[in-house]
Amino acid sequence: MAILISIIVLSLAVMVQTSIIANIPLLHGIPDLIMLIILGWSVQRNARHFLIWTMIGGLLMGYVSETPLVIYVLKYLFVAVTGRLITYRLWESSLLTMFLLTIVGTVLLAIASYIIYFTRGVLLPVLDSINQIALPSLILNIILAVPIYYLMKDLAGLLNPIEVET
Repeated sequence: MAILISIIVLSLAVMVQTSIIANIPLLHGIPDLIMLIILGWSVQRNARHFLIWTMIGGLLMGYVSETPLVIYVLKYLFVAVTGRLITYRLWESSLLTMFLLTIVGTVLLAIASYIIYFTRGVLLPVLDSINQIALPSLILNIILAVPIYYLMKDLAGLLNPIEVET
């Protein structure tokens, strides 16, 4: 059941990402809705199958994006596994973990995209890329991190309720 819901949620998010959010940029930056959903799911203590969510999200974004599939899969795996480890071993506050990894994931994608464009022969000015794409994307990701965190918290509570001993 959770796997089916992950496919539905992530497919809808990819549609929203590519059709609506991509057409409303801040300067030239857009938020990474799929990363935020995967991260929001992986930092929930009662969420299961976070690696399945990660793989589905990475495959879907790799399919619809110009960026190679492996970049999205590796980025989402890094963010999800790190989020899970930090939540369980280091911090009790999963919202702080989400903020931290939102910043890390956004920076990783910006660096990977810049390297990919550079290897394809497209020379982009570094400062313009940072100011026009990376920073606006980071700001939008941080703004959307809180509502997505609470949506994923509610969804995890519905799918995997915490059992209370009586």
